[in-house]
Amino acid sequence: MKGGTVDAVALIRRYLDQADWRVRENANIGFSAQGLNLYLSGSAIEEFWLSEIYPQELAEAHRRGYVHIHDLRGPLCPYCVGWDLADLLIKGFGGVPGRVESKPPKHLSTALLQLVNFLFTLQQEAAGAVAVSNWDTLLAPFVREDGLSYHQVKQAVQEFVFNMNVPTRVGAQPPFSNLTLDITPPPGLAKLPAMVGGKPMSYTYGELQEEARMLVRAFFEVMCEGDAKGRPFTFPIPTIDINHEFPWDDPALKPMWEATAKYGIPYFANFLTTGRERDEIRSMCPLAPSTKVWVKNKYGRPELIEIGKLGQAHNGEYEVLSRGRWLKGRFVRVPTKEVVRVKLYNGIEIEMNPDHLNVTRRGIVPARDLHEGDYLPFDKAGLPDSGLGS
Repeated sequence: MKGGTVDAVALIRRYLDQADWRVRENANIGFSAQGLNLYLSGSAIEEFWLSEIYPQELAEAHRRGYVHIHDLRGPLCPYCVGWDLADLLIKGFGGVPGRVESKPPKHLSTALLQLVNFLFTLQQEAAGAVAVSNWDTLLAPFVREDGLSYHQVKQAVQEFVFNMNVPTRVGAQPPFSNLTLDITPPPGLAKLPAMVGGKPMSYTYGELQEEARMLVRAFFEVMCEGDAKGRPFTFPIPTIDINHEFPWDDPALKPMWEATAKYGIPYFANFLTTGRERDEIRSMCPLAPSTKVWVKNKYGRPELIEIGKLGQAHNGEYEVLSRGRWLKGRFVRVPTKEVVRVKLYNGIEIEMNPDHLNVTRRGIVPARDLHEGDYLPFDKAGLPDSGLGS
């Protein structure tokens, strides 16, 4: 896009006449006023990528048609982004100064609506998909607390799926979205207290299999039925975790298999033969309560405090020193009966969960498999001049 008014007029004319193949490049983008806006901004962004980002020999090869660089007209932001659904359900929808905020949801319909608003807002900052995991597990306690029948659950899920397919993204397209369904909760999550309205319940996520199955059944029945004219819903695209505890013959999963056979819509994450554990995809690598970390106290001053005391001293939220920067964190208690104590050459001792992952010269190793002589990187960035750990 070089020049002024003439180029702009030519671009608009090419779009209106549909004389450019890019007008129909993306099946999710409709021919509309918003489509025109995206076409115009995309032309400028494409030129930025080719002029400022890519090597000139590659940019020239693209311009001459020797190679094709796909999606050059996408926004200048990250591609696909995953978000923590638990964080949304615990805190509520908000966090942006000067913008509308919601308290943590207390009902299934509210939780699903907040998730719609959350994904619709965050998709403005991503070029690709927006995604959340543990959808069925984390929403199951809302079904129990509301005492919902299956019909009521399905109605709420139907509203959610329909809203997720409304074309609200730039270019009059629906947000590209993904959900991961646990079917059976990951071991680490199954032991945690269920959360509703930002507060822990008297039962765990592992005790909510019936409610979680209702959500899964409802989701796939809605996907199979489609919209008012029977057209399939494009989003959200589900990913199913397959593990050794997977209930292959559960009648509640029949709609899932029917949707798979009819549309082929789900992805399946293989945890049977890959050597991966499901907790690894969301593991926060817990440390022992006695582990000391640098945080900011209520006066904004650095304070060395044991992790186990963070919950009482900072109401679950704090700023922690990481790689020389202060980052916001949240205290999460992970029950464990076993602790591994690691003593470093510099005298520092760290207690951690046996599954805590550590970077060594032989690769990423859980704490239980560490050996004497292993090299563990020790980050001193941002620590006081006393050189703690040196």
